[in-house]
Amino acid sequence: DPEEKARQEFVEISPDDPPHDNMWYEHDDGVKRRVPSTYKFPMLGLEDMYVLWHCGQEEAKIAPMKIFQSSDFQGPTMVRRGKTNLSEVRTVMTLIDLAAAKKGMKIKPIMTDSEARECCREGYTALNIPVNSKEGKSRDVLKMKWSSASRLKNKGGDDGGDGDGDGDADDTAEGDADDTAEAEAKNAGGESDAQEAEAEPEVDPEDDTLADLELPEAEIDV
Repeated sequence: DPEEKARQEFVEISPDDPPHDNMWYEHDDGVKRRVPSTYKFPMLGLEDMYVLWHCGQEEAKIAPMKIFQSSDFQGPTMVRRGKTNLSEVRTVMTLIDLAAAKKGMKIKPIMTDSEARECCREGYTALNIPVNSKEGKSRDVLKMKWSSASRLKNKGGDDGGDGDGDGDADDTAEGDADDTAEAEAKNAGGESDAQEAEAEPEVDPEDDTLADLELPEAEIDV
């Protein structure tokens, strides 16, 4: 039972840890990570992923994803693309953060659900994803899976997602099951580290803050 395994691995919260980074799981190898060994990388819509990025899942005892490091996805039982997914998500979320900050939004270290959604809605257009497909069908970018948004960002009129760009379930969070099945198939096939490295991160995956990014006339609190 994955939930029971996660409960067994959870480490009691220490008063010495910062309030937004105090949930840890001790894996079978003795290493503490921010996610349990049974963790499956979420394939959510763009706006929901932004909320998870900044707010975490308190009820599930998961910290905000923006403080995750690649080492949190190391280990024999972790999903193989975990580190690559984290890097890709970080790139997308950073673009949204920068754009929202330039519009006067404050990117706080700890955000509420409503604050995060407001920032996302102010900044997501910086991804430069067409709101219509080549076939003229409308695309709800905020509900589009973050992985599709990552592929489509700065693509202009190019299509992505399921290949037809029609904004159907394969381009939105409703296609999560397909993405999960595809990822598991790759894992079962023994996807090599070289293949994983093909996705060149645009933002350093070890950089957990935006403090070093230059923001003219805008400021992000971290």
